[in-house]
Amino acid sequence: MSARLLIIDDDSALLNYYTDALSAFNVQIDCVQNGYAALRQIGAQHYDLVLLDMVMPKMSGLEMLRAISQMPQMDLPLTVVISSLNQKELVMQALMYGASAYLFKPIDAGELKDLVEQYIGVLKEKTKGKPSEEAQASEPTDPERDAAQREVFSLENQQRKKSQYESLSQAMASMVFQKITGTLCVETQLGVGKLSYMRGKLKKVELLGQSGIEALETLKKLPALSITLEP
Repeated sequence: MSARLLIIDDDSALLNYYTDALSAFNVQIDCVQNGYAALRQIGAQHYDLVLLDMVMPKMSGLEMLRAISQMPQMDLPLTVVISSLNQKELVMQALMYGASAYLFKPIDAGELKDLVEQYIGVLKEKTKGKPSEEAQASEPTDPERDAAQREVFSLENQQRKKSQYESLSQAMASMVFQKITGTLCVETQLGVGKLSYMRGKLKKVELLGQSGIEALETLKKLPALSITLEP
């Protein structure tokens, strides 16, 4: 099945711009123009990806993220927030509420497509080899088999802590998608940046005396020599 994307923006022209930019992907796209409509859509329909404008009437993007974070029965999809350069602290708050990435206006179509392509890769990797719900329901339970699966899962978790990621965007998406608690260590020529997560939500970013969104902006501009996950 193709991934499903929800675009949330009150500007019709931008909705068309984003839709056209992503039309080449095998992605089902829905659009809404305010946060209340977005909450209803996410509650009624599964989405893999969300593109969210931070400034909208009725309910801002941050208010929408806050509302979802307070609803334990609702999981936030991989969410890219879109904001202006003078709202960097707002973007940092969005990441702390569970957003997985951000883009500043004016949006470059190539950068947007690259990010979505990486996210589709993360989704495919996570679901690869995963049995369907129907198959799981039809299989008889086997205590020995279940114990073996738990052992394998534990080993995979240990290995994942030592794994490396191809890009910072992919690493951040994986942290959010899998609700991981740990620290991403990003080695650069200037030093090591650290992104601390708690159950998939970004709590702190540090690099060379910088912190928050300024540290993250510097990390995005520097080539990553390696990206590893520490507990």
